[in-house]
Parts: sequence; C-alpha cells; structure tokens
Amino acid sequence: MVFLTSLQSIIPIVLLISLGYILKGRGMFHPIFSGNLSRFIMSVALPAGVFVSVLHHLHTSDLWDLRYGMLAVTLTYVIAYIIAFIMMKALKVPRGRRGIFINMVVNDNCLFIGLPVQIALFGQDALPYFLLYYIGNTISVWMVGVFLIELDPLPNGELGFDNSKTDGISNNTVDTETKRKKFKFDLKKLLPPPLLGFFVALIFLFFEIPLAPILHTTLNYLGDMVTPLSLIYIGIVLHDAGLKSMSLNKDSIGGII
Repeated sequence: MVFLTSLQSIIPIVLLISLGYILKGRGMFHPIFSGNLSRFIMSVALPAGVFVSVLHHLHTSDLWDLRYGMLAVTLTYVIAYIIAFIMMKALKVPRGRRGIFINMVVNDNCLFIGLPVQIALFGQDALPYFLLYYIGNTISVWMVGVFLIELDPLPNGELGFDNSKTDGISNNTVDTETKRKKFKFDLKKLLPPPLLGFFVALIFLFFEIPLAPILHTTLNYLGDMVTPLSLIYIGIVLHDAGLKSMSLNKDSIGGII
C-alpha cells in the first residue's frame, strides 16, 4: 500500500519532466529560456517558498530541536565520503575522474530533483527538515566537492593544451595559471538565495515579526511555482543534453549503486 502511494506521488513528477522534454523538442522554449528559468527558481520562487514554509511549519520551540537533524546530516556526509573513497579505490577509478566520482556518490541535485520528490512524498511539512539537508549539501559541494575535483588533475597528455598555441609559454606555466584561476572561491556560493530565505525566515520567527497578509499570499503563489517549474526545467535540460549522450561505464554504475 505504501509502495502504491509512493508510486502515485512519483508518476506526476515523471510526467512533468516528460512535458518539459517534449515541449523543448517542439521548439516552444528559446535556447536561453532554461538558464533564465533556473535563475528565476533559485533567486525568486524558491527563496519565497522557503520563507513562507518555515513560517508555516516551524515554531520557535522547534528551532533548538533542529540541532539533532543537523547532526544527522553531518554524520551522513562524513559516512558518505568514507564510502565514496573506499569505492573509488575498489573500482580503481583513474586520475582525472576521482573527484567527479566522489562527488557523484556523495553530493546530489537535492534541489531540482530532491525537493519535488520530497514534497510529493511527505508534503510541505517536511520542507524545514529538507532545508537542513540542503544546507549540508551546499557546504559539502562548495567546501569539499569542488576542491576534490580541482585537486584531481588529468594524467599527462590529457590536459587539453595545444603546444602550438602557447607562444613559447610552457605547459606547466599555463597549467599553473589555469589552476590559479580555478581556485578563486566565491563565498557567496555558500549563501545561495534559498538559504538566505531560510535564515531571514528564522529571524522573522525568532523575533515574531508579523507578515502582511498581501505579502504572505504573494510569497505563497511564488513558492507554489517551484515544484512544477523545477520539473519542467529538468525536462528541458535532459533534452538539451540529449539522452543518447548519456552512457554508462564502470565508474557511473558504481556511483549509481
């Protein structure tokens, strides 16, 4: 019974993704639409939805209890990194793919995929707890995952530099300059708009700041857009990437498992 209920919740998600895929194939969306849609979801609709949901489903007395959830999230990531490292060694993942492999095992697209699935299965009541995982995922990606990729150089001969175009500059120099540019880190990535919406909502909650009914309704409308737009966006991205371009190898299968 529980399985059938879950299946009924997941099927609409698949249908909306398929809708985005089909409409993109029929030329309904401009090539730059997906990028604009992603920015709209991340910068406007999702922060609004997060803000309203926290005010709806959390109380001041609940805030201290969230520490247990944050502890669970932290332990989840620590264990996941250990498992990913062991799998990387067992599967003998080659250099240049190790950082990507570890990220594939540990970090996920918890926003565009995870959020719609979570809401479909558990409803809006689970959103504050989902946000704890989103915080953990954001920290994991930008504090650990990115640097694992940057510190995993490709083997010699696969750096992608053309000797004929370096104008006398050695590959080592070009490689060093490239890494230096890559290692520029933007702290803003640790505070994306959805997290800012979460923290602002906590301030409103803690200080019991009232929210005007008109503003509350407007933010509700914006928040309700998140799930359908996210799923349509995924369908557009899948079409742009091309299903034929997706291939499975040993690393991919190991990460999926």
